[in-house]
Amino acid sequence: MAVANAERRYLAINGRYASFDDLRENGDIHIPSRPNYRYYTENSDTSFKIIATYSGPDPKAPKRISVDETMALKTEISN
Repeated sequence: MAVANAERRYLAINGRYASFDDLRENGDIHIPSRPNYRYYTENSDTSFKIIATYSGPDPKAPKRISVDETMALKTEISN
């Protein structure tokens, strides 16, 4: 959610959403290092989705967690 909030702040200042690189370079976010998770964004000037994918051994862990510009949080769990 911290990255989603950083995106909203960036939009308010710059009139568009940012890439992870833009947010990192501006010091808006620090992406934590979490074992077995990969983070990426899908964004345009008017929308964004932040996605974390899990590749670890825990079968109960969500395989994909995402949040978009509406701040809707979604999880996907594989069986």
